[in-house]
Amino acid sequence: MASRFSIPIPKGTAVEVSKYATDYKGVITGIKIEPKTGEMSIGWQIVMPPFDYDLGDAGKKVSEGWVFFNLLQHRARHG
Repeated sequence: MASRFSIPIPKGTAVEVSKYATDYKGVITGIKIEPKTGEMSIGWQIVMPPFDYDLGDAGKKVSEGWVFFNLLQHRARHG
């Protein structure tokens, strides 16, 4: 799972949009699922550059164990 929109971190920090490229971050989070109960919790998190992580999907067949993300319009925002 990834953040759809980047934000200043820590959450709630006030930062001008003009500082988007330097002070905003995206987050990719791995969700841990307890097999017996189905309870979900955060397994891990990675702080990423402020890209728009549009779509994510878990790998299947030969790519099982991998996760793939699509970045939307990152060149338009970061040259």
